Amino acid sequence: MGDLGNYDHANLTNVVIKPTFHIMKTISAAAANRQFSSVLREVAKGEIFTVLSRGRTVASIAPYSGGDGERKTAKKSLVARLRSQSVTGTRSWTRDELYDA
Repeated sequence: MGDLGNYDHANLTNVVIKPTFHIMKTISAAAANRQFSSVLREVAKGEIFTVLSRGRTVASIAPYSGGDGERKTAKKSLVARLRSQSVTGTRSWTRDELYDA
């Protein structure tokens, strides 16, 4: 299911192995820093990079895989809750006064 050879096996926690057969590219932190724009372009095309510092894995750079669904659900829930609450406090200012310089 993928090569975990570049990882410190003693420190692996909460590992999620996705059913993909994509070969990760390995890059040093210094090279990633110098070539960051190129790395991002490749990541946007689906490449995954393992970043090494002094020979040890310190990071992975991978395409964004979503998460908007959770954010949209949370926003919808918040808006619904706020709409169900009654308005509190009084307003002694006008909108125009708020934006006067």
